[in-house]
Amino acid sequence: MQITWERFDPERLGYEALSGWLTEFYQMPPWNEYLKCFNCGGRDDFGPAGAYGHPEVEEKGMARCPHCGGSLELFWSPPRVEEYFRQLREKGPLLGSTVVVGGEPAAWVWGYEVTPATPAPWGMQRQGLGIYIDVLAVLPKHRNGLVLWYLFLTILRQMKSGGYQYLVSRTHRQADIVSTLFQRLKFRELARCPQDQQRSYWMWEPNEPRNDAPGLLEEPSSIQ
Repeated sequence: MQITWERFDPERLGYEALSGWLTEFYQMPPWNEYLKCFNCGGRDDFGPAGAYGHPEVEEKGMARCPHCGGSLELFWSPPRVEEYFRQLREKGPLLGSTVVVGGEPAAWVWGYEVTPATPAPWGMQRQGLGIYIDVLAVLPKHRNGLVLWYLFLTILRQMKSGGYQYLVSRTHRQADIVSTLFQRLKFRELARCPQDQQRSYWMWEPNEPRNDAPGLLEEPSSIQ
């Protein structure tokens, strides 16, 4: 098995493919981003308003919103994915990597550049440049330590090559697997999200060498 990486490009991957992957990643609790009522939450809104998870939709046979009666549509439809990336680019230059296993996409990390002028809802403005990690996702069949670690190495490579000094990310407070991963990677929790109290921000700063991760900032090439 060969593991390599390439720069993340949503247009190259295609919005149809990204729609399927994002639906797979986020349709279950605690995210519940399977179907959405666009009367209760607008088409350009990616928050929890009007969103329903796959288990609830299937259990109740939901086709319409129980609050307003509006129709339920796919949360991560291809047009919505395209709009999502349009909004992301407005926040800063798009950054990210795709991990490729055996010639097929297997994992992704993407986000945008943070500067001292970037709004910081996490409550801690920093000098210098940072990276906001918006999504870190691995296809189920590749969720092993090797692929996940390689994905993190690609983030660190981008930090080194771009002169970035810190990482910020956000996750659902009930996403125990993600929170545990952040803790193991020595992220620290900063604050709850002002727009969604069920999510919190985390920060990682490579201020000093880490004895448990020798060579962490070395550039990844490939693994055979």
